[in-house]
Formats: sequence, C-alpha cells, structure tokens
Amino acid sequence: MVMDIGSIVMKTAGRDAGKRAAIIEIEGNMALIDGETRRRKTNLAHLEPTGQKVDLKKSASHDDVKKALESLKITVRDTKPKTAGERPKKVRKAKENPVEAPAKKATKKTADTEEKEAKPDAKAPAEKKAAPKKPRKKNNGIRQKS
Repeated sequence: MVMDIGSIVMKTAGRDAGKRAAIIEIEGNMALIDGETRRRKTNLAHLEPTGQKVDLKKSASHDDVKKALESLKITVRDTKPKTAGERPKKVRKAKENPVEAPAKKATKKTADTEEKEAKPDAKAPAEKKAAPKKPRKKNNGIRQKS
C-alpha cells in the first residue's frame, strides 16, 4: 500500500506503538503524523498502513486532523504546545553597610598569642633532628641486573 498525505497508519514502534494517526507531511523517509499519537516526525519504517484514507491538505492543523479522524471514529489526543514558563528571579544579597557590619577579628598578633607561641606545649612532640643523608652510589651508566 502507498502511504500518502491523509493515509491512516498504525505506529509500530516507540511509546505510541499500536496507536493510529494520519500522515500530514512526507519528507524523504520521515513522515509528520498526528492523531491518537503525539504530533511528531516518525520514520516510515515505524508505520504500518491501515488502508483507510482521509482528505487532508499538506501541513494541516491539529484541528483539521481532529475533524477528519472523528469522521472515522478515531479519538484524537489533544496536544498542547509547550509554553515558556516564567523564569525564576535571582535573589540578590543586599550590600552590607560598613557602619552596621560586624567588626572583623584582628589579624595582628596580640601579647597573648605571642606568649602562647613562645611556650612549647608539653603535649607537642619534640622536633626531631634530620639524619644525615647517605651519598648515592654512582653506576657510571652501567645497568645492574637485579
């Protein structure tokens, strides 16, 4: 059977498999379908002709397809075009007033911190003296077997 504009087909693949639709446009091996399925482009290999045909123009609107398919007692899925929602507004932080801002901690050393640094803690481990490094053996470019 030949699939033309207005042919009623059954979808054989995807989540709309087993649902009927009308072909609205054909472009190469892709067809724009609408009906019990979502209005979308589909591969012709995923469509099976039913032998029925309705009178539709190329690029028919959803309402035209709905009227034509109701004459064949096929319920049409009402699809709504997506509308852009309102973008969330970014909440901006208020700038701090320098008069009202809390004072930051001083970074300068005070007499208390100098005393603490001068006295070593009893719990702190004593510093270890570094052991003298042993000189490396030179192999003079000769590899040794291990």
